[in-house]
Amino acid sequence: MKKFKVGFRQALIINLGTRHKAYYDFCTHQGGALKIREGKFECLRHFSTFDMETGARLEGQAPEGSALGEIPLITEGDEIFCIWTLPE
Repeated sequence: MKKFKVGFRQALIINLGTRHKAYYDFCTHQGGALKIREGKFECLRHFSTFDMETGARLEGQAPEGSALGEIPLITEGDEIFCIWTLPE
């Protein structure tokens, strides 16, 4: 996992073997930063967990049915570019 800035927001990118995924670095509950723990994203504030593949909430205080804000990526050779928009 690597953290970076997209506009004024923190984001993170992860390598899922054959591809990369990027998400905004904040929990859907109260905006806490995320870390990777046991193959899932975990909120540092209240420990809600999210699927690394889909960003979907798995358990915890984050609202049921919520998901992390994904940032679309384009890969060109060894370079990765994000196509960012601010989350709603």
